[in-house]
Amino acid sequence: MRRLLFVVILLALLAGCGEATPTAVPFHSTGIGATVSEWEAVNGKTDAAGKSRSPYQIADNKTYIVTLLRDWSGTSGPTLDAARSEIKGMLPDDTTLVRTIPSSGKYGTKELYHSATLAKRVPASAWQTGTPGDIILGFAVTGGHVTSIIADLGAQ
Repeated sequence: MRRLLFVVILLALLAGCGEATPTAVPFHSTGIGATVSEWEAVNGKTDAAGKSRSPYQIADNKTYIVTLLRDWSGTSGPTLDAARSEIKGMLPDDTTLVRTIPSSGKYGTKELYHSATLAKRVPASAWQTGTPGDIILGFAVTGGHVTSIIADLGAQ
């Protein structure tokens, strides 16, 4: 009887030793894809114009932050690399560069990024263009300095 019990326990243990289940990457963002309440917990209440204590203006879809805008008009803004580094801190942790997008408008430098965790967190209806998980960064640059930056869900 002991031998049978031993075999049953051993089989149960071996059955649980299969391949490890991959762990899902948790969503983390201090800007794009964060909920309005998560944003306001850090940056204070947002007014009707999307302004708070943060230097970024936001637009939301009543639940999630879908657009970030920062304007340095009247001051000498950062270099493109410094602005890019700053805004990337406001994107989901798993965001990766897909490609650079040619543009001749105000935001002459545009970059397409993608975040798989953002695509899972925010409903697909939040993307009016592009693929769920896509984020476009637009940089307005004058004289080597960024005067404005925008991060938006998929808009090109």
